Amino acid sequence: ALYADNPSYSKRVTIAKVDAALNDVPDEIQGFPTIKLFRAGDKSSPVDYSGSRTIEDLAKFVKENGSHKVDA
Repeated sequence: ALYADNPSYSKRVTIAKVDAALNDVPDEIQGFPTIKLFRAGDKSSPVDYSGSRTIEDLAKFVKENGSHKVDA
């Protein structure tokens, strides 16, 4: 609920879980779990996430790499 609880954030950031084994994904998946950021307005060039799996680090990654620079 990091972004969902704030209406201005929830309009700009969507976190989704996709099972690449069950869905046709437009990008190559090397391992699981794989985290990719698809920027607003640039869905063809995802940014791979390789940081730690903490909320703080993931939020920092979204802020630094997302189109809207949302700071949760």
